[in-house]
Parts: sequence; C-alpha cells; structure tokens
Amino acid sequence: MWDNIGRMTAEYARLENIWNFQAADPATSRIVIESDTMARVTKLQSHGGPVLCFGAHLANWEIPALAAKAFGLKSAMIYRQPDSTPIAKEILRLRETVMGSLIPTRPGAAWKIRNALRRGCMIGMLVDQHSVGGVDAIFFGRPCKVNATLGRLARQFDCPIQGARAIRLPDGRFRLELTDPLALPRDDDGRINVAATMQKITFVIEEWVREHPEQWLWFHRRWR
Repeated sequence: MWDNIGRMTAEYARLENIWNFQAADPATSRIVIESDTMARVTKLQSHGGPVLCFGAHLANWEIPALAAKAFGLKSAMIYRQPDSTPIAKEILRLRETVMGSLIPTRPGAAWKIRNALRRGCMIGMLVDQHSVGGVDAIFFGRPCKVNATLGRLARQFDCPIQGARAIRLPDGRFRLELTDPLALPRDDDGRINVAATMQKITFVIEEWVREHPEQWLWFHRRWR
C-alpha cells in the first residue's frame, strides 16, 4: 500500500502527462482500455443525459477523471479538499487543467451538482471512506457509514450509476475499467432505494479491493 501511495504522490507532479491513451498503437499507450470498457465509453459519449459514476481510492484514482475529459464527456467531479490550504490549492491547480468541472464538498455544492445533472453532465465521486451522517452498509463483513449522495441523486434524477477504476499494472501502465450501469434496487413505489443502492456500490468496491488490496488506501479509518 505504501508503495502505491508513494507512486501516487510522485504522479501528482506530472498529472498533466499521466493520460496517454493511444488507441491506434496500444503497445505504446500508458493507459490500457479493453474493448468492453471502450464500448461503454462510446455509449456514454452518445448518452445525452445525466450519469453518476463512483470510484474508490485505488491505484491512481485521478485517472477516471482524466479519462472523462479526454473522451469529451461533460463531467463534474465532487471532491473533499485537503485540510492543508497550500496543499489544497496545489492539487486544485494540477487538477483543473486536465479534468472537467470540480465541485468541492462545501456549502453550495448541492446546488452546483444538481445544476450539472440538469445539463446532462456525468458526476463522479469516490465513495470508499467513512462519512459522518452516511447510511449504514456492510463492507468486508463489518458495518460502516457510506456517503449516500450518489444514491440520493439517482433517486431524484432516476439516472444510471456506473463504476470506474484504474488498475496499476506491473509495467508502469494502468488499465482503465468502466462497469455497466448497475441494476439499482427500488422501493415498492418504484423509486430508487438509496440505502440499498449504496450497499450495492459498496459491494462492488469490496470486490475491487479483494482483487488488488495493495492498491487501496488502507490507512484510512474506514470502520468507526
């Protein structure tokens, strides 16, 4: 895990150069995208409506956001600002040139997020850390709190939810993966069930961590 964090920290210094996808010459491409994920990206490009996308602190977790802009998707990423103001400013400077819109989790964020969805944007968010006031979920057999923002937005806008992750490969490259839209649980009245949806997302992330535990941000205090 510390090896991955060290690499991630170094990669921030050249974030604008990380994205290097060469569809015509996969051998020289730093980003590997299999045909099934590429087909899902193509569908997103022609979707024309709001989409929600979840991720986790795995490998280099900025890569899905880089991909959204590189593929011309209208996107907005929700992020929590670091506690250190100088670090927060530097990370924002690095991100804003290579990503879509960025929405920090502070007063007024909900209004910006809803406006972005009304414009047909894709909203991305990392949902693998503890959330004060979140809904209950089971993660690796233990109860935890999960930020329910994506579930609530899906319920309000009745829009699809997909997962995106990067996997660090042994040769210094990354494989980008995008899931199919999840089959979202619904209440008896036909509306999306927020808590059940967040549990389903949490199970997907759990499976990702099982596949590559050394690439997950383990030192976060997930269970409280």
